[in-house]
Amino acid sequence: MKYLIIITILILNTFIYAETLYYKKVNSAEEDAGLMQVEFPDDCLEIIEIRNDNSLEFKNNNVVDKIVSECNAFLKGKKVKNTFKAGSDKILDTGKKVKEGLKSGTENFIDSVAKDTNVIIDDTVEITDGIVSGTGKVISGTIKTGSKITSGVSSFFKGIFSSEN
Repeated sequence: MKYLIIITILILNTFIYAETLYYKKVNSAEEDAGLMQVEFPDDCLEIIEIRNDNSLEFKNNNVVDKIVSECNAFLKGKKVKNTFKAGSDKILDTGKKVKEGLKSGTENFIDSVAKDTNVIIDDTVEITDGIVSGTGKVISGTIKTGSKITSGVSSFFKGIFSSEN
């Protein structure tokens, strides 16, 4: 949206500052005789040609250099605009193809991730079951061993502290 506003302002700005330039042939004896006119920016090509032609001169030379510079920039911008306009259909078609490719690629990726996620979940369940089962066996073995150690230690101390010789 910002770009649209900026482009609109630039386009309107170009035509707001439209300026009429008057020129004549150099060999003309009268000062205002035979004055011809060109409009900036509509006649930019003519303005540049008149500037380069030694047989013609502008009435107001102090503004012409600035206008010629602006004409060069205007014509370059117009050329870029026409290039974009000519290639816009190709860009849109390419964009559609890229979008379709990304869509199918994304769907394939999502399906692959879903399958891999299911495999990971299944493996995790199996690992969890194995860990729980193994932990139960370790705990039960530890309890049995602890009971044996406890009864052995208590028997040992009973032997030490018994009243029999």
